[in-house]
Amino acid sequence: MTHELAFKREQAKGAPKEHRFQARQSLSDRERHLVLIREQANRATAHLFRLYGISLTPTSADIHKGVFQLVDHTMDEYKAFAEAAPP
Repeated sequence: MTHELAFKREQAKGAPKEHRFQARQSLSDRERHLVLIREQANRATAHLFRLYGISLTPTSADIHKGVFQLVDHTMDEYKAFAEAAPP
């Protein structure tokens, strides 16, 4: 889109004088809109990266669950070891 606007700006230079101002004004408006769209896209991208980072960070509930699973697994291993030991 940026290249297209640059191309059209070059074309506007060769337009008749009575149409040149209107063409430049229209291109300026489109360039302003393009800048706004780019800023919004950058903000959206930043929010998505933040959400992605949050999704990778474990919560305290995740940590507690992991600790309890580790304890359960350890207890199961201990019971299996105790059952396998000779009397």
